[in-house]
Amino acid sequence: MILSVLTGALYMGFLLPGIYALGHLFKSCFQDFSILLRGIFTFALGFALYGFVMMLLSFTGFYQVGVLSGLVLLLFLFSLKSWGDLREWGSEVLRFLVCDTSSFERGFAILFLVSCALTLVLNVLPETANDALCYQLHLPKLYARRHSLRPLEEELNSYMPQFWNYLYASALLFKSVFAAKLFHWMTALLLSLALMSYLNFRGVQRPWALFSGLMLLLTPTVFNQMSATYVDIAASLYLFLALIILCSNRQALSLKLHFISGIFAGIAVAIKLISLWALPFLGMILIFSGFMDKNLKSVPSRGLVFLSGFFLACGYWFLRNGLLEGNPFYPYFGHWFGTSGIHNLGAYMGYGVPKSFLNYGLLLGWMTFKPELFDRGHWIGPYYLGTLPFLFAAFRKESKLVFLWGFFFIGYSIFWFFLAQNARYFMPALVSWGVLSGVGISSFYDARRKGAVKRAMLGIAFFLSLSLFLLGIYHYRYEIFSLLQRRSSSEYLTKVERSYPIASWTNRHLPPNSKIFNAEEIRQYYFDAEIIRWNMLKIREPYRGESNPKALISEIKHRGFTHILRVKNLSSSSASEDPVLQLLDQSISQDPRVRPLITIDSENLRDDRYRYSLYEIG
Repeated sequence: MILSVLTGALYMGFLLPGIYALGHLFKSCFQDFSILLRGIFTFALGFALYGFVMMLLSFTGFYQVGVLSGLVLLLFLFSLKSWGDLREWGSEVLRFLVCDTSSFERGFAILFLVSCALTLVLNVLPETANDALCYQLHLPKLYARRHSLRPLEEELNSYMPQFWNYLYASALLFKSVFAAKLFHWMTALLLSLALMSYLNFRGVQRPWALFSGLMLLLTPTVFNQMSATYVDIAASLYLFLALIILCSNRQALSLKLHFISGIFAGIAVAIKLISLWALPFLGMILIFSGFMDKNLKSVPSRGLVFLSGFFLACGYWFLRNGLLEGNPFYPYFGHWFGTSGIHNLGAYMGYGVPKSFLNYGLLLGWMTFKPELFDRGHWIGPYYLGTLPFLFAAFRKESKLVFLWGFFFIGYSIFWFFLAQNARYFMPALVSWGVLSGVGISSFYDARRKGAVKRAMLGIAFFLSLSLFLLGIYHYRYEIFSLLQRRSSSEYLTKVERSYPIASWTNRHLPPNSKIFNAEEIRQYYFDAEIIRWNMLKIREPYRGESNPKALISEIKHRGFTHILRVKNLSSSSASEDPVLQLLDQSISQDPRVRPLITIDSENLRDDRYRYSLYEIG
């Protein structure tokens, strides 16, 4: 673990100045914004360009650790020209956070810095997040192992837009999970800073700009992801930056900025496909801005330039999938295009509360008081419901601004409400609410004349901030104790990650050329041997053999599998409804070619425990 952290720190230490230098090539486009926002735009563009360079290396066959090391060194040397601007931006960030302030402002700044430092340190721990072990980090591991970013036939998730995962793969070329985690941690830092900076740029007083950014950072939906290789925060960052440009309400807003706004929106889709929900509302905001600026004639050209940037950034994935599979949205919507694919949209639509207009009106209340309906691990917290009354003050002060950001919140949340009520997917709406509530609280505060009322508001804000920070400490309590007690990676993973003990055993005892038929553990990251889930395999190659145990084992062996992993949830007595897996259980007990190797029960302290039985096919 120490080597992974040191390698990752070295990689990111050399890379980040180079990332800034890449984005700095477009510095002239952002002159109308504050220094803080200019630096955030610069980093976002730099990450985007670096991701495309990774794709280019893969296409040309140079996706190797040696080539990447040389590239990072060249970027670092190239960054020397922009170090002055980078230092200026860093100094401005520190000045904004820690300049001479009131005690409450210092409190907000301290909580922000401590929260960032805590999650940064927690990133040294091995990955344990569910989706990361399923595909967000598992696929980058396979990309790094194969030295290619091409999609994998046996992993349908690899056909989805994977832009940020390509950055994770670059870190895994250096065998550093720590560096992969830092890519996502950086997006959380930039997102909260972007909200603070934008609010302050729009005239919100510094304490309330600080508070709004801190509330976003400490929202459990965000804070609980800062130490994981997920992609929700990254997608939200790019959507937010696209919105900042479109909501600038400047008649002189250049076509270059509309192009960059389209790139940011496209990168959001390239990171997470469901960001497509935002596209209609970004287009409507572009039109509304034309109305507000009394410049409708420019809307078609602005829209065309925006869409050009958008498709340049994300069109590759849709074009590739259309050419390879005949379905630009593969592995989804196969029924539209007559292709195979994943048909689990019904499961997403089953999240949350019943879909009615009444429940939509009560949405923030449901998400606040019934978080288990939307994924308890990503609760939105009490801030968003609590700031609802301040929206009236926001509208009185900044009606145009509130209209645009409110329109995006309502439009995006309606799509989310009727399609997939998972709290993680709601993050872009939470960021837009952060703009609305920040303006509203600041406006209400400015209108108060009594100092006691103002002090009470600041006191309540600090109490809420501290409470959410302590809640975050509680969420990470086991991770913090593990670091303090200096537990080894193996000991930590055994107590936290259910799949680790069986994966560790297979890594030590199975031959290097082993191939495991996985039935059915979704968390595959810690297995070194080739392992393929039946639920993915059956979509590409469904079993059409005879319904007898020996025929099934013969088919599995014919497909090159040497071992079978059978998994049972010890907290559930329900049997598998998959007829092939039912037949597999008969095969294991009846076919003499199947020899049991080991059965291991997981020891994880969180989540359900599982029993893993590994068999060898003779």
